[in-house]
Amino acid sequence: MSATLLVKENEQSVQGYLQKLDLDVEILINVIERSHIDRMSADKDEPTTAPGTYAYFAIVRELRKALLPKGWEKGNLSGLETVFNPANNVSIIQAIGNRSTGTPTSPSTKNTKGKKTREYIQSNKQFSISEFDNNFSIKNSGDILFQTWVLLHYFDRSQQEIRFELSLPTKFESYDNGRIRASEWEIRLVFNPVKIANSHYLPEPPPNYTDPVNIAISKKL
Repeated sequence: MSATLLVKENEQSVQGYLQKLDLDVEILINVIERSHIDRMSADKDEPTTAPGTYAYFAIVRELRKALLPKGWEKGNLSGLETVFNPANNVSIIQAIGNRSTGTPTSPSTKNTKGKKTREYIQSNKQFSISEFDNNFSIKNSGDILFQTWVLLHYFDRSQQEIRFELSLPTKFESYDNGRIRASEWEIRLVFNPVKIANSHYLPEPPPNYTDPVNIAISKKL
């Protein structure tokens, strides 16, 4: 396992990474907050997958609404919804993480990922941290043109917070009879959690709320 560069929101260097990605933390916070609003809009009579589905839709939608005016483009490759920046060859996908998301402990994606996601992450492995710092230009490698980052998020109901990070994955691991999840990261940009109770407009979870059944973001091939 290679060493992971962990950068927290209150460290000055995180702004340098976000600038190179053509992002800012306010965009990401808004995306996460909007996803929770949509998650909590699910009716109790809707399918149990509705909260996770609505949150997923909101993250994809709000990322695109914020980034397309800045020159980013939306993409869908074999069912994998992305937003990508042709100016710096960076793409972003979203994924639900496990409880370690947004903490010093290395997280993993919660759901099984498909072939296209694995191809993207394999392409990330050809770039080192030093290349990211000095050049930030991704070479054309066959059909894989973009360095793919994951907006990883986890709703911790017990702590009344949503932890999230923007991280560069490099490896998958097998679990549960051959299922696959992203588990190693080159760079992790970890942000302060969004506190549900402290937000002036986020809805409180109802007393009978249960954790959503999460959906995978890519087609199983």
